Amino acid sequence: MLGMEVTLFLLGMIFLIGMAKSEHEPTFEDDEHGLAYKTEKKMFFLANIHVTGKSNAVSAQARFSDDEERVQLEISAPIRSFDSGNKDRDNSVFDILNGEAQPDIRFVSEWIEREKLANAVNGSLEVAGEIFIGGKPFRFVFPLALKSQGNHVLIEGDLKTSFTDFGLEAPSVGMGGMVAQVL
Repeated sequence: MLGMEVTLFLLGMIFLIGMAKSEHEPTFEDDEHGLAYKTEKKMFFLANIHVTGKSNAVSAQARFSDDEERVQLEISAPIRSFDSGNKDRDNSVFDILNGEAQPDIRFVSEWIEREKLANAVNGSLEVAGEIFIGGKPFRFVFPLALKSQGNHVLIEGDLKTSFTDFGLEAPSVGMGGMVAQVL
């Protein structure tokens, strides 16, 4: 199943920036694939609002070592392709993630033993690698679930993190976040 013609199909590989709801709500439809962020903000010191921005413009590649015993995964999406339903917010996300320096958000895994990956199909696997934002690498370990889907392997994972993990300051609107403060 994990030969040279590996096709990776990503369904809802959720990249969580900020604090998200504790319960997992589906972000993508069953036939969709993509990358998303979720965050929570407080409006006027009162209401907590959950924001999701998602992109279906995701590309995924698998590279094999010369001896074909190891594989490296690369997943990327243009920052401008994230849609939260609010153009101003989408433009702010581009600025916050330093899209001028690096227009795509990318995850590049460490090399994974092919046999270990094959044994994880219909199970789970933790994959270490780096997320590149604004031209800078940030090391993370992604917990992934792999499911066989015909000729494809469905990869799904959630990573809960914060702005500070990327050296970023959580945005706020109004003096001291009076209008809105990202949590």
